[in-house]
Amino acid sequence: MKTRPSSTEHQNKSIKSENEVPDPELLSTLAEEMEKDENVEKLSKKLAKEWEKPVRDNETPSLPFSGFLDKLKKAKDQ
Repeated sequence: MKTRPSSTEHQNKSIKSENEVPDPELLSTLAEEMEKDENVEKLSKKLAKEWEKPVRDNETPSLPFSGFLDKLKKAKDQ
């Protein structure tokens, strides 16, 4: 039976360039380690709180031209 190396063993392997695609086995191992019941529970609670917030689709943003000019002037002064 083939055993999978731990994520720390994979992390010790250096990636030669930023454009190089990470090892799929490493990503799989890291995902398995992060998908603990405790982490999934934290994520579900966080998402539930976000979904309970009211959606603000009906609100029209305040876009007065004078406000824009003030911000532009302040940016130039910096």
